[in-house]
Amino acid sequence: MSDKCNKEMFVTLIEEMEQKEDVEEIAYMILANIDLWANDIHEVNKKLVADKKLEPIFTTNPNELKGKIINICIKKDSNFGIGYIGMRGTCTKNEFIQIATVDPETPAYISGALPGDIIVYINQKCILGARREEVYKILDSFSVGDTVNFQLCRGYAMQETVDNRIYIMRGISSCYFSFITSPAWHYLLVDKDKKKAFLGKCKTGSMDVANYGQILYSGWGKDPPQDIKDKLNEEYGTGSEEADRI
Repeated sequence: MSDKCNKEMFVTLIEEMEQKEDVEEIAYMILANIDLWANDIHEVNKKLVADKKLEPIFTTNPNELKGKIINICIKKDSNFGIGYIGMRGTCTKNEFIQIATVDPETPAYISGALPGDIIVYINQKCILGARREEVYKILDSFSVGDTVNFQLCRGYAMQETVDNRIYIMRGISSCYFSFITSPAWHYLLVDKDKKKAFLGKCKTGSMDVANYGQILYSGWGKDPPQDIKDKLNEEYGTGSEEADRI
């Protein structure tokens, strides 16, 4: 929305308010226009950050962040209205807590939070280096109606989290004797710089999975046993949704 449109909207609102004597009517008009302005501001913010993205190089020092620092206040409703990604599990490291989604018409949306924003502080607590389960506990501790201060860093590209680079590969492998084959499975952690090539190769045929990353677990049979699935979830958070929501 342009400055001219903003001014015209304010002038119109003031003129209409001057004609009203009922306080409830005036309050209703203000609230209705706040929603409208929030939508317009949100769209403008999205356009401003859409062009140039910084590589999300991890740091636990707020002074080393390269993006634009944004301070917003979010009043908690039944939830905040955000989904976020970041470190989950005992083996992941060096990932920001980053907003992945913002639900329309929620407190976070109205306050101006955007997908891609990195959460730096929640109130006075630095979140750089925190895990997703820690952040969930912090946000869940607030009651409906509480106003929470968020410091965000804007301008980074969406990071490629570890749990989004783990694939289960099924195929046929040689057993103890080279002429005998049997079903086998592998959990592969694909290297960041090889993911595109890996996905392309998956569409065309067989491959040596070790060429594309680190084999985490392997075994015989069609599917991995449940204890391996549980261990992978504990270490990398692979059994949960891609983004935590609150």
